[in-house]
Amino acid sequence: ATVAYGQTGSLLELNVMLPVTAVALLESIVLLGAAAANFSERCIEGIKATDRGPALVEGGLMLATALVPVIGYDESAKLAKEALRSGRTIRELALERGIPAADLERLLDPASMTEPGLGGDPAGG
Repeated sequence: ATVAYGQTGSLLELNVMLPVTAVALLESIVLLGAAAANFSERCIEGIKATDRGPALVEGGLMLATALVPVIGYDESAKLAKEALRSGRTIRELALERGIPAADLERLLDPASMTEPGLGGDPAGG
């Protein structure tokens, strides 16, 4: 706020508020650096990945969204509700509904879901 206010107070090209703006900006940079170091020390260091992650992803209901381009929203929602109710995975239920395993391998790949585009679209979306 100080930086924005300081710049509105500058007249023409005299920029009389530059010292206030510079001090506020430098203080913000120091604060951000300290916060990042504190976050790293108290929250990031010591974190270890476990092999539980892939199982959590495979059992997640969000995988149903990847099937929307193929079976539609309503069927995907039904699949997710059934998975929640039964405790089974989206992949298991989709296989039972006749979606080929090769298609599911491509559609339910979590890595491809982090890329731009629609995974289910043959053209790549």
